[in-house]
Amino acid sequence: MKITVKKLQGTECDIEISEQSTVQELKLKISETMNIPVSHQKLLRTGFTLANNRTLDSYGIKDGTKLVLLTKKPDTLEEAIHRSFLKFFTSEQADRLTAAFMEDFSKRIAQLSLDDIERYAAACLQQEISQ
Repeated sequence: MKITVKKLQGTECDIEISEQSTVQELKLKISETMNIPVSHQKLLRTGFTLANNRTLDSYGIKDGTKLVLLTKKPDTLEEAIHRSFLKFFTSEQADRLTAAFMEDFSKRIAQLSLDDIERYAAACLQQEISQ
């Protein structure tokens, strides 16, 4: 079946997919077509968010259905670290720990040589290829 995915205030595209496919599988196809990472996607149908593990036919999605795609801005490193600290510490402690972490992180990044960065990039590429 063919469904239309429209990015809110943006472009739209047609995706060819089976009714038995999951929302997660649809998001993977959207990622390939629209170059939007799966983790940044939120799909809506008639105002309701679609759950990744459910099938398209469980939502009554048929040929010609139009879905709305919302994109989420990814968290910065600092926001992600702070949110993690908040799970275990008070807000004040999390603020101090986040500031200390970011300061230490910045110092360590500044100490990397170009060779270090090149080795890291090569390792990341190798890992990506093996997946």
